[in-house]
Amino acid sequence: MGFVGGFVVITGWLALIGTSVVCAIKYFWEWCDERF
Repeated sequence: MGFVGGFVVITGWLALIGTSVVCAIKYFWEWCDERF
């Protein structure tokens, strides 16, 4: 349980961070499109 639980937690965090990064890049790209 410890190993599997840790793996699930790490995978979840990576997915969350990856989604946040993609959303930030997309938001930044749209902001740049409006400005320039």
